[in-house]
Amino acid sequence: MITVLGQIADALGHIAQYDGVEYRTRHHVVPGVEYRRRQADVIPVDLEHGEEVGTVEYLERRRDGSLWMVAVSPLNRLLTVDDPIRLSPSITVGTEPGDVELRSVALTFDPASVGLRPVVLVGGDFRSADVQQRWHNHTPAVDMLRRAAAYSKTRGWHAPLTIEAGPDAVVQTTNGAWFDDAGRPVTEARDRRNARGELIEYRTYPGKVLTVR
Repeated sequence: MITVLGQIADALGHIAQYDGVEYRTRHHVVPGVEYRRRQADVIPVDLEHGEEVGTVEYLERRRDGSLWMVAVSPLNRLLTVDDPIRLSPSITVGTEPGDVELRSVALTFDPASVGLRPVVLVGGDFRSADVQQRWHNHTPAVDMLRRAAAYSKTRGWHAPLTIEAGPDAVVQTTNGAWFDDAGRPVTEARDRRNARGELIEYRTYPGKVLTVR
C-alpha cells in the first residue's frame, strides 16, 4: 500500500483540453476555490482516467486557494516510476459559484490542468499507526500527512469527504460565504495580515484569491 499526496487544482485553475472531434484545444478555468466543501463519500483514484487503483481519503484547501488531496493505493510499483506523475480531476461544474463536484482523480503523466506540481508518494497507508511511527521531520509533506491522519480518525463511516482548511486557508461556510483566517468576510478584507503577519489581498467578490504573500 502507498499514500499519494498531490495538487488537484491551483489558485488559477487553468485547463487546456484537446478536443479530438473539432481538432482544437479548449481552455477552461476551474480554480481550487470553486470546489464545494462537501464532496462525495467515495472519490476513486484511477490510472489515466481508466482502471481504479485507490481512493481519496483527505482533501485540503490551502491559503493560496489551491486544492490538495491525500489518497491510498495498493499500486506499490508507482514507487519505482521515474517520470513525474500529476493529478487530473474529473469534475462536474454546477450552476452556482463554488459548486464544483470532484468525481474522480486520475494519476497521469499528461494532465489537462496546467502547472500542477508532481505527486509525492510515501510507502504505506498514512492511516496506519505503524506507518505513522516511521514518519519524521524529513518525511515529504509530513505536516499534511498528520492533518490527514487526524481527519481520518474523526470522519464517520461513509461520511462525505469535506474539504478541510489548511494553514491560514480561505474557508467556505455552508451558505457559500468565504472568510479569511481571521474570520473576516473575504469581500471586506483589504490588505489585511494573517496570524504570521503575511499580507493577504483579495478580489472584491467571494472565493477568488488574488495574491497571498
